[in-house]
Amino acid sequence: LKALGSEGVRKMSEMAVLSSVYLFGRLNKLYPTLPRETEKIPRMHEFIITLNQEHFDQITKAGIPKNQIIGRLGKLFLDFGIHAPTVSFPEPFGLMIEPTESYTKNELDRFYEILKGIKQL
Repeated sequence: LKALGSEGVRKMSEMAVLSSVYLFGRLNKLYPTLPRETEKIPRMHEFIITLNQEHFDQITKAGIPKNQIIGRLGKLFLDFGIHAPTVSFPEPFGLMIEPTESYTKNELDRFYEILKGIKQL
């Protein structure tokens, strides 16, 4: 914080919020938000998404217990070479996404494409 100074911290915070708002604006069309029915509430630097019930049902029918699904979903990000979102906290079946100020638009778009691809599985 000292090295950035007050202007640097302000810019860093603005970029983190801008990244989150951009990504949330794209992802909330694909995934339900948590807490439920909060998709219209403005976000700042983070947001939480989850799978819809149909996807949870499909995955559990394939033999994966529901309480393991979100953790495994988070692991997929690592498989794609991207830092995984926070899994199962603060919502047990949620992915808390916090794009940092260092994410480029290309990285945000790649993050979106990964989640879009996962939804289509």
